[in-house]
This record gives sequence, structure tokens and C-alpha cells, in this order.
Amino acid sequence: MKPINHIQNALAYIDIEIEQLEIQTTKRSAIFGTLSDVSIEHAKSIFTLIEGHLYASALCLVRPMYETGVRSLWINRCASDQQVETFSQEEKLEQLSEKGKVEKLSVGNLVDAIEKVSPTCGALSHLHSEAWGFMNSYVHGGMLQVSKRLTGGNITPEWSDELEHEVCKVISVMLIVVFSEILETAESENKERLVESLEKHLEPVLVPANAS
Repeated sequence: MKPINHIQNALAYIDIEIEQLEIQTTKRSAIFGTLSDVSIEHAKSIFTLIEGHLYASALCLVRPMYETGVRSLWINRCASDQQVETFSQEEKLEQLSEKGKVEKLSVGNLVDAIEKVSPTCGALSHLHSEAWGFMNSYVHGGMLQVSKRLTGGNITPEWSDELEHEVCKVISVMLIVVFSEILETAESENKERLVESLEKHLEPVLVPANAS
């Protein structure tokens, strides 16, 4: 089974389980729930685009899928009430520096903050260090997009099993982390079992592409 088919099965599983959950509504949880849903929708769109051989557009959506998921986790786990309010009113992610100066939070800053308080076991920071560069190149029309489209003097979409595996690995990590956080926020009694089931769906994608 191809990596993208494992993603399809995982997304179908998540849809079924999320439909049965209820989360107490606050401004924080509403933003978290909405951003989580958007991140999962981006994952579905990446699947659809790959299936339709629209590879450049699929690659462009990897960063928004990842970044939106990270934002959702930070809002839910790390943001102060004032930071939640600032985001809701001004769409800014900020903090006060040690010198009392307002500074913008990068995605890397958000990941660092999340991993101090969330049981992600380093998954996000590892993913960020490994994939952030290629996500930026694809979304901003960098040389990675050029190299995947210009072959032998011809302009044509290029795809490979290895690239599909790497894209699906990013999706897999984010689906597990975001789904786990949704279950935690909904206070699901079956969280561990449900996350374990999702991990089984995605296990073939999480191993290295060249693993025997």
C-alpha cells in the first residue's frame, strides 16, 4: 500500500472518532478546535492533490498544514489569556522579551514552547529541524519546486515514492499530535487506545522510506 493510502485511511478514522467528541467552548478552545480542523482539512487536500497528480500544489500545502497545527497546539497549551485575546483581535502571535519588548513568535518559538508542556517526546522539534527548510522552499516557489518540475529540458511534474513518503511522514506526525490534543481537550477516556489505533494506521509511513 502506498503512503498516501495510509493517510487516506487515517483521515477516515479521525473523522469518525472526532464526530463523537464534545469540547467545552471557550475562546481558547474555539480557536484551537478551528485551527486543528483546518490543519486536518489541509491534510485531506494534500491527499486529493496528490491523487490528482497536482504535485506542486500538494507540496505548497505541507507548510500551512504543519504551521496551522502548531498554532492550534500553542494556543491550547501555551498561550496566556492575553495572547489568546491578541491573536483573536489582531491575528498576532507575540510575547514580551526579558527586556519588556514585544516580539513576534516564530514557528520555531511555538514548537519550543509546546514541547516544554506537551508530551510530544520531541516529535515536533525533530520534524521542524528536518522539514522546515523544504516546506518553506515549496510554499514560496523556491528551487525545490523548480527541481521537481524541470527535467531534461522539459517542464513537467515530477514525483517519486521517496518524496511521497517524506510528505506523508510530515502529515502523519501532525495528525497524531493534533488528534491526541483534540482527545485530551475533549477529556476522552479512550485517548490512549484511540491514539494507538491511529498510530497503527500510520506506522508504515513513520518508518524510514528505505527500511526493509
